[in-house]
Amino acid sequence: MRRRGGPAMRHVARRVLPDRDDNKHRDRRPACFMIAFAMALLTAVFFVVLNKKRHEAEMLRRQAANDAYGPGERPTDLWVPVDLTFESRVNPEVQVVMCRLSGQALLEHSLNPSELPMFRDLMGRHCGPAALRTVSLEKAFKAAETDAARKGKSLPDPAGFVFHESRVGSTLIANMLAAVPRFLVWTESKPPATALLYCPQCPAEQRLEILRKVMRLMCSSSFHTACFFKFQSATTPAMATVLAAFPKTPYVFLFRNPVQTLMSHMRNVRAVGGAPCLRSKQHPPPEVTSIFAEASGRKIREASPPEYCAAHLAYLCTSAEAVLMKEDSHRGMALDYSSLPGLFVDHVVSGHFGIKLGHSAKSRMLSASEAYSKSRSSTVKWQDDSKRKEDAANAAVQEAAKTILQPSFERLLQRAAKDMAHAKNYSGTIVTETGLSPQSAVSPKGWRMPQSQLVGGARPQWALFDRGEVSSTGESVPFEAVDCPDVPPRDYPRHYPILNVTSNWPPDDTRVPAKHFGSLCRFNYETELDKCFAYRDAEKPFVVYNVPEVEETVAKWSDLRYLSQRLGDKRYRTEHSLNNHFMYWGNFRPQKPGVHHPRVRNRDGTAWSPPTDIQKLTFDDFMHLALEGEEFDKRLDSEYFYFRVGDAEAPFIRDEDLTIFNGDVNLFMKDPNGQRGIHCRFGMRSVIAESHYDSTRNFVAQIGGGRRRGL
Repeated sequence: MRRRGGPAMRHVARRVLPDRDDNKHRDRRPACFMIAFAMALLTAVFFVVLNKKRHEAEMLRRQAANDAYGPGERPTDLWVPVDLTFESRVNPEVQVVMCRLSGQALLEHSLNPSELPMFRDLMGRHCGPAALRTVSLEKAFKAAETDAARKGKSLPDPAGFVFHESRVGSTLIANMLAAVPRFLVWTESKPPATALLYCPQCPAEQRLEILRKVMRLMCSSSFHTACFFKFQSATTPAMATVLAAFPKTPYVFLFRNPVQTLMSHMRNVRAVGGAPCLRSKQHPPPEVTSIFAEASGRKIREASPPEYCAAHLAYLCTSAEAVLMKEDSHRGMALDYSSLPGLFVDHVVSGHFGIKLGHSAKSRMLSASEAYSKSRSSTVKWQDDSKRKEDAANAAVQEAAKTILQPSFERLLQRAAKDMAHAKNYSGTIVTETGLSPQSAVSPKGWRMPQSQLVGGARPQWALFDRGEVSSTGESVPFEAVDCPDVPPRDYPRHYPILNVTSNWPPDDTRVPAKHFGSLCRFNYETELDKCFAYRDAEKPFVVYNVPEVEETVAKWSDLRYLSQRLGDKRYRTEHSLNNHFMYWGNFRPQKPGVHHPRVRNRDGTAWSPPTDIQKLTFDDFMHLALEGEEFDKRLDSEYFYFRVGDAEAPFIRDEDLTIFNGDVNLFMKDPNGQRGIHCRFGMRSVIAESHYDSTRNFVAQIGGGRRRGL
């Protein structure tokens, strides 16, 4: 390199020698050289910074796209069934038309789901003739199964189903889910509907098997973590078949205010004859005929377009209602349109479908909800049109909605309130009042009413405490400030006349007043532990909060699925009462053998009977009953249950979750020799454990919900 470099340098030197006396050129060249060098350096820095910014943007994009859903790899191509054909009635072998959908197309779709909202839109853009092939369903399924097994996996079941009344916001739900890159969402896809509706000659079990194979094929992407199907409204009467094929998959049935729904179908007067709800008018199903006859006393051929539309929609609603009523578990959920989008994102995805969302996923879903779901464009924004539809409804539409569709809507609305309360429990919030109408959701004077975030017209809900907000008085404050010195005074705690306490806050009222009688000290475990020991050793009551071991248990028990799994199907002691009062009572037995004691009687001479009885319930059975008891208008003289489980029956309570009570000497266990075990109580709203006397030292840990104690 040197030998070749040397002459070249000397050659340059010879070329510039004749100009070395030219001061003008000699002075200008170094300046030009420095300017050129600086410009090159700045250009290089610019491109380095630009590339760094691009890299950072790409990393942020990947992080956002894959928040809580895996590493930042791109989805691979996916062979998707787009159609089914059956050879003959005698030999109904299923052929499936497959489309090779690129991973890039799936990723782009998640960026703007409203541009291609329907299955037919997505396939129409990306599945030309060159991307299609036809094979037997059996062959395609075995190939996908083999490919999954090679990766150590199996073909997944769908994560959730969306059924709906028609024109009630189901596409909005599908688009919100599709906005999460790791969710695979098929909106009104043809193959499942074909298997459901167009194979009447197939035996029931064969139809189920076809359905399973087709839908598992459509969910076979290794990139996606959850697969959802939003069905056509026409499949709602056949939803029981879908649920039989996938008995563990949760589902929702979406419905809406009757007038608003009818106007969604009939808003264009010129196209009324082509409204989706009128497509079966020439050949009405028997169920539609029956619903109309029962509501009007007339024959179906006499029905006006609004009346027939209402009868058709009532048929869909009653079909879904019948399936929901048969469910023993909370797999099914009635979902009111007014819950979209906020409550769906916050509670239904996590609390019902069981999928934890990251912050980026929630942001994407809410962002997708801002676009008009069927606009097929990213520029058309969604606007709430509920009031506009109600204002535009004529008398015929209003009458049809009231007489034909309103009854099923009201029943579904009651069911939806209970289902949403259950979903909020599982996603970390206890709602103690449901079913309020917007008119009655007004805070009485002097009482607080914390409201959940109201999005899309959601109704306000009464609530006590969020799950996990332990040892709190919420927004209520004591009438008097509490003085808490290092050593408790002799007159601590202050006492108040019982009638003053109960008149300010009646025992049967679960709402929290603005002020309450309270004189107990509250200590922070991590900063005031010395005071805790001083008050404990003085045998004085107090409240301690911010205990790390307890906070961990609060996080665990906030997910009721955890408790359901740990407590299992075993039946536990549960007290049962015909009102909300649980009076303590004991058995009256002879103190000495052979000594006769007269039968215990009431003051009026009638035979005495215990105020409560004991039943054996599983935790899931109790929770089902407890959630039903969350109704705002539940009568206090109706059935109530009080569930109990001890550490002897469930050792994990002592050994894993409530180790503060495991018998070791600590703040909560002054004398381990007197340890009598741990009794965990799960109550219902309004349950009162009447005044009684405990002869032992008690330390109570409030893990969730809200409870008032009077000492």
